[in-house]
Amino acid sequence: MKPEIEKGWVIVSLDHPSGANPFTVSCSFARTRKLSIALFTEGSTKPWNYWKKKYNFKVVRATRTVQIASEGTSQSVYLEEVQKRIDSTPPDVRGNYSDGYHTFNELYEFRKMYNAALFNEWAMDYAMGSGVMPGPKYDIHKSWRHHDGELCFGGGWFIVVAMLPTGQISNHYKAEDWDLFKIPEKEKALYPFDGHTSQDVIQRLKDLE
Repeated sequence: MKPEIEKGWVIVSLDHPSGANPFTVSCSFARTRKLSIALFTEGSTKPWNYWKKKYNFKVVRATRTVQIASEGTSQSVYLEEVQKRIDSTPPDVRGNYSDGYHTFNELYEFRKMYNAALFNEWAMDYAMGSGVMPGPKYDIHKSWRHHDGELCFGGGWFIVVAMLPTGQISNHYKAEDWDLFKIPEKEKALYPFDGHTSQDVIQRLKDLE
């Protein structure tokens, strides 16, 4: 791998409860001080002054070494190091990592809104043809409880489910997003979880005719 040095600014704390000294918020690295603060606070419900006072966060000049994998070099070690840095980032700012176009927070928001738009459309009444009574395109519903009757993640979350000809797909969202999904509400999810993975959901959507 080829090392490449970048200069900029980063957020650090000498009083963070993690015990790290200093605690460095690696996702806040930016070429300017202002942008570093913006990356740190984006997605957080607290302003910059709160973090300064609460954990003595500061913006300092920094350099970082970016490992550029050369052609034919295994990427596994590099990816493991990146994942470690992501995992060590405070949860309330972790979503600010970006691929250069969108942050994690933005991508999850996109997914949620696309999901709501699609499920809302599927749940509407459709005239399926002459002589056939209108009805929803697929079996779509939402519930605060899983099929076993337990609250989703102990409460504060809900599940949305679609039973397609290609199989079941589902997602969970926070309570604040309940009204985005204008779909039938059930006392509990109608079907037991079939173990579908993210890849299964993608394939089941691709296989729809």
